Amino acid sequence: MSESARKQRIAVVDDALVLRRIVSALLEKDYDVTAFVGGKDFLESSAPFDLILLDIDMPGMDGYEVCRR
Repeated sequence: MSESARKQRIAVVDDALVLRRIVSALLEKDYDVTAFVGGKDFLESSAPFDLILLDIDMPGMDGYEVCRR
């Protein structure tokens, strides 16, 4: 598959399971979606993403800290 034909990759980072599932279900037809439980899980991933949908209010490491890192 050529670079122009590949699906764009979206990371969904949210501590709420229901929101991760809803957003993923809405996007997975057109995008390659990967969901993460929190900021730490996301930062441990080495995969590149075209877009990151990031919850700001999460326990442990909030979205602002994820952006800083």
